[in-house]
Amino acid sequence: MLVDVYTRVPQGDALAGAEVALRRRLTPLLVCARRIGVALIATVHPWYLEGSSEAVRARPVDSCEGEVLEWIHAEGVSAFYGSSLAERLATHGVRNVIFGGLPTETTVHSTMRDANDRGFECLLLEDGTAASNEEAQQTIIRTTRFGNGLFGATATIAAALQSMEHAR
Repeated sequence: MLVDVYTRVPQGDALAGAEVALRRRLTPLLVCARRIGVALIATVHPWYLEGSSEAVRARPVDSCEGEVLEWIHAEGVSAFYGSSLAERLATHGVRNVIFGGLPTETTVHSTMRDANDRGFECLLLEDGTAASNEEAQQTIIRTTRFGNGLFGATATIAAALQSMEHAR
């Protein structure tokens, strides 16, 4: 599982404030995933850290403390670029990746498309991601479903949580 979350959105950004609500919505899924042994890997992109303190750069998602297995610092829009993400997923034996976080229309979608190209099965959390506006969010959801799931599948947090609960 990959949770692509940024919680320190720059002031004035269209997503300012969305990260708090998103963290709240994702927490039950993260807790369940951790409880059943699902690998939780979060990615951080450099432009979301500019002007942040060193502590924020090291651990940007403080509300998930103890839940995230590993942090990956990426250098590009896709979290695979300039990072050890592919190697870490292989180390954990991950083939199925669940995507949550923000912004949906850039880093989340780019990372998901890259994962799909690398042979991973991808699930985008419709209510576990946030875009700069609702039209962008719906466009990414439709694009993901295009061609009977050519780029992946989508589900709600509740559906993913229910599936994980049954997997125990």
